[in-house]
Amino acid sequence: MEPNSEIVSPTMLPSLRALRAFAIVATEGSFERAAQRLSVSRSAVSHLIRDLEHQLGVQLLVRSRRGADMTPDGRQLLVSMGDAIQRIETAVESFRHDRSQIRLSTLATLATCWLIPRLPDFQGRHKNLQLSISTTTRAIDFSAEDFDCGIRHGVGPWPDLSCTLLFREALVLAGLATLLAKTPRRSLGALLRAAPLIGARTRPHDLAQWWQGMSLRGQAPRAELIVENRAQAVAAALAGAGMTLIDPKFIEPPSPMASLVRLRGEVVSLPEGYFFVVPERNQGRKNVRLLGAWLASEASRSGLRNAQ
Repeated sequence: MEPNSEIVSPTMLPSLRALRAFAIVATEGSFERAAQRLSVSRSAVSHLIRDLEHQLGVQLLVRSRRGADMTPDGRQLLVSMGDAIQRIETAVESFRHDRSQIRLSTLATLATCWLIPRLPDFQGRHKNLQLSISTTTRAIDFSAEDFDCGIRHGVGPWPDLSCTLLFREALVLAGLATLLAKTPRRSLGALLRAAPLIGARTRPHDLAQWWQGMSLRGQAPRAELIVENRAQAVAAALAGAGMTLIDPKFIEPPSPMASLVRLRGEVVSLPEGYFFVVPERNQGRKNVRLLGAWLASEASRSGLRNAQ
């Protein structure tokens, strides 16, 4: 091929698509088979090869009866490239997959009772995103652990994290409707004496906070059944073992715990809340912002339902 004054500047690298097309034609010895592997037309492959030859200023392939043969320059280029294209494609695909995945850390009860039941809406809106959820009872260290964002419980804010309040926590006494129907409704004290209380070791202060928030006199009653965590306490209440304290948002539809009934009007607000938190390195990521906006919208709608 004769040198051409219109050749693109040698400082510009050829496109990866053109190099890949050349490598496949060279190894397959056929434009047709290369087009099949690339899922494009034969003319598209020819166009890519012509552009590559034009940019490099050399002829790389010669059409023959057998299909396509490499020129000495083409053979040298193929040897020089080695597996570089495959390694680049692998790296890009890994990066693309990483960008489409959102790794979220949160608490088990919030995930089970509030987040996961609402996920079909998020999945329907963002079909190209993969949400990976991990639950823990501790505050994770974003600088040392592989999470993109989280839903953290506390009073906030936290250093080096963007913190968006989803909702403040509240406590209500809840149990099965069949259990509450069997208990005296003359007074709250009579109800507490008649229906067993279920507590959680991970929430040791709930009963005292609720008792104080209700402005009840005397000492708060003891839980008759104590389980490891709040999720187990809710499960025990669902089984009819008694009543437990829970955030009202966790027992509203579409929660699987929605068969629990709260005592109407008996709500105690707490200073703690649930925050969507994002480390500084991920605050510009579009997918993380999409998740945060969706969570805020769902929390707002959940708050309106509980206010009614």
